[in-house]
Amino acid sequence: MASRVHRKRRPLLPSGSLFLLAAAVWYLGHSFWPHRTPARLDAYTQLSLHGRVTKHGPVVGLAQLSALFTGIDNPDPNMASALYYPGDWRQQRLAGKRPPPPGRLCAIMWNDALKVIFVKNVKAAGSTLVTYFKDCAVMGPNDGPFEWRCLRTLNFGNATQVEHLMRVWDDYFVFSFGRNVLVRSLSQFRYLAHFMQPSCTPAWDDYCRDPYVLGDICEVHAQNGSSCCDPLATSVHQYLHAMPQAPCMVTEAGQPAVDFIGRVESFTEDFAELLKQLNARPGAVHLPPPGEEMATININNKCQQGSSSSKGKGRKDKGGGGRAGKARGRRPLHELPASDPCNQMEFYSNEHAHCYQHILSFYDEDVRLLML
Repeated sequence: MASRVHRKRRPLLPSGSLFLLAAAVWYLGHSFWPHRTPARLDAYTQLSLHGRVTKHGPVVGLAQLSALFTGIDNPDPNMASALYYPGDWRQQRLAGKRPPPPGRLCAIMWNDALKVIFVKNVKAAGSTLVTYFKDCAVMGPNDGPFEWRCLRTLNFGNATQVEHLMRVWDDYFVFSFGRNVLVRSLSQFRYLAHFMQPSCTPAWDDYCRDPYVLGDICEVHAQNGSSCCDPLATSVHQYLHAMPQAPCMVTEAGQPAVDFIGRVESFTEDFAELLKQLNARPGAVHLPPPGEEMATININNKCQQGSSSSKGKGRKDKGGGGRAGKARGRRPLHELPASDPCNQMEFYSNEHAHCYQHILSFYDEDVRLLML
């Protein structure tokens, strides 16, 4: 699909009050500003921006890191924490304020031999894609034959890695995958609730008003020394996994920062197209179609058949549609039982009707980039 023209956003600056002001400007389209979203959007709406797009430069978070390290000899790796849901930002959240996150950092993985960069969106087939390429830092006992295509993960505090990716961004093939905002939000809630005790996990109707609330709860309990969140689920983890998708796909000016956007709802089709695009490059190392290493991954649309409400387009979540898994002692309150597991819109109608506008407003930048 051809790239579209996107409205430019003011660039973010590296530090100080101007940096915070710029972050606020970026955030104007976020959840806490009223926007009217066309009623035609629902859980079955496919992404309108997908396939091959025109890349305009590095993703915003990488540019922020580069600006942070520029002009500093032997930069302290801990400097990057200023962009990663820092303590003062978390305290503002607990004080009832809703400031924009100062950083827009996304997981970035790359392979120099393949000349590819993968910008990984949370709850958007990231783990499935890594299952194919492999993670260089976590190679399994049977992954040896795939080591040539494994991806390295950017260390935000490593200035050398940051500058390397800044230099090669234009030349490497950069890709990411996106997901329907309404469906992704349900998946995010199910996933993040796994890391919390049921007694302190809010209901979906409360979560949808402000998805960062789970991070707030974990932060409060961590400060009080009480047990609510799994040790792995720090407040930063919960904030990170509720973040929008757009920052992982655009430049500081709000233009596409990738060469290819795939759709989770059409994963098989778009992953095949991604491999075709990668293999079509002159001199590219040939990437084979997925084999047994992805055979058991739930990437197909199980609701396309046998459900009148699926409209042929819905996607059943990994957690079992309306029935999330039993991991970590989750109770029915957080399992979001649905009368029809394939009807994701059930969680945006009737008594949950307020969640429709809240979610589309919180993720407004995703809606405007990917779904309009």
